[in-house]
Amino acid sequence: MENRIIGNYRVLDKIGSGGMANVYLAVHRDIPSLHVVLKMLGDPKLVERFKREADKLACLDGHPGICQIKNFFDHEGVFYIAMEYIDGRTIQELIDDEGPLDLGRALYLTRTILDILEAAHARGICHRDIKPTNIMIDRNDHLKIIDFGLAKAESDPRLTSVGTSLGSPLFMAPEQFNPSPDQDFIPCDIYAVGITLYFMLTGMLPFGGENILQILDSKTKLPIRRPGTYNSDIPPAVEATIMKCLAVDPRRRFPSAAAMKMALVSGPEGMETWLGDRAATAAAPGTATVALDLHEVAGGGEARPAGSSPGRKGLPRWIAPVALVAVLALAFGLKPLLFGPGGTADEPTVMQQADAVGQDQASALTETGPGVIAAREDAPLQAGTTGNVEFQPAADKESPPEQDPVRDDPPAPVPARGELVIGSLPAFGARIWVDGVDTKRETPYTLSLPEGDHVIKVVMSSGGTTSELQETVTVVADQSQKKIFRFP
Repeated sequence: MENRIIGNYRVLDKIGSGGMANVYLAVHRDIPSLHVVLKMLGDPKLVERFKREADKLACLDGHPGICQIKNFFDHEGVFYIAMEYIDGRTIQELIDDEGPLDLGRALYLTRTILDILEAAHARGICHRDIKPTNIMIDRNDHLKIIDFGLAKAESDPRLTSVGTSLGSPLFMAPEQFNPSPDQDFIPCDIYAVGITLYFMLTGMLPFGGENILQILDSKTKLPIRRPGTYNSDIPPAVEATIMKCLAVDPRRRFPSAAAMKMALVSGPEGMETWLGDRAATAAAPGTATVALDLHEVAGGGEARPAGSSPGRKGLPRWIAPVALVAVLALAFGLKPLLFGPGGTADEPTVMQQADAVGQDQASALTETGPGVIAAREDAPLQAGTTGNVEFQPAADKESPPEQDPVRDDPPAPVPARGELVIGSLPAFGARIWVDGVDTKRETPYTLSLPEGDHVIKVVMSSGGTTSELQETVTVVADQSQKKIFRFP
């Protein structure tokens, strides 16, 4: 097989086979650095449909989150597509290797998937076969969706037995099993994203069956096992969002990718309440700032607002994931939800400005504002309030000297502060230390620090081994900067 020539490409290896027959890794004969994936289109109907949609697919060319089509040609009576080669893993392989993803990671990837689909849907193109094996993450942690325009062959509802195409029926919407000529596939894509998010959070699928008919019955006639059954840390609002995606009636699903993104932040059943008053998160006049008491953190106690009572009842398990969702809200391009009238829906998000979809995980967190938890002065701070914790040493425990009531000296100036976004690659979850103090926070996280030099250490524990990286970072007042620690 090696050195076989197909068109302008020399085959290096056969890397797969399935509904579209053989798939090869190949290299361009005249450009040794240009590696491609060659897919043979064995279905004449697929070839014709691909030709009809070629102009639309060309509109997606250059999108950083979509695997690019390099060439489409006939070789000895057989049609081939030369596609961009992505050096990485599919989401399926990622979960096979590492197990279910944490909430932040899963929502980050889902947000990226929805961004890509939103761009494609705006150009009249639906994927039709979103599933973990069609979503790849390269070695730089960029997410790309593959097989746009090629889905119909593998998701052909006429399949009657389980084989290499089983993954597609399990992720197909019920209406795809018997599509109408004018079928709207946007709800089908939303349905598949919902199952993909379900799978990322649990490692399980909500449906099963030995053949197509059984799978369809499980989708339409049997109760759906909620994802919280497998993972009790999934917030109810995230679970409700997934369940809405899986509605049998497409009219009951989210009407667009943008609407699903909105729901993942605001929540169909109470997430807004958990996030606190959205308009209060801008740290505008009339808000109060809460700082972590580092004496408590360093002493092994729970991080809490400085000066608060340690006797408070512990928070529910879902508070930490919800707080992370609040931070991710800004990465979802939903600034108006969190910043009230001051934000504009048309402002580009950090991820939209990035050179590639799925760039450094923490890059999407650089718009998180002044890095404080903010709340109205006349209202108690609610668990899960949107924002970041301001990191500063706690006041001395001794009682301050009694002030002379006659004196009217001006208050001491507030130390200038800057914002530092701390991330880690290739994975989330590194413990963050600042100036020798364990913040009890994990990457990605945004800290508000006094200006000047700070020693930042991140500690990653995985598979029984612990690695740590440390660097001195200079924080500049009133500026936001990012530090990504890259583990080998």
